[in-house]
Amino acid sequence: MRKEEAERLVSEFHLVVRQAAGYRPTAREVQYAHDLLAQHGRDAWSIVRHAIESAQRTRFALGSFVGIRRYVPEAIHILSQSREP
Repeated sequence: MRKEEAERLVSEFHLVVRQAAGYRPTAREVQYAHDLLAQHGRDAWSIVRHAIESAQRTRFALGSFVGIRRYVPEAIHILSQSREP
């Protein structure tokens, strides 16, 4: 995965969650985004989107992209279930 893709994923997260256009991702955020993209490819944004929605339901304040970590396993599980026959 290219660094630009990881940075774009983090920037989109901050745009959706914090309405922060032009956000400059931290190295830690980029690394986590890179890991998600490497493991899940194009599904990464679906996973991130679900994690954001879960955090909002529980009123967990997402200040950083890495904050979604606690919600990612559930998002992966739901995504995989939606694809099973």
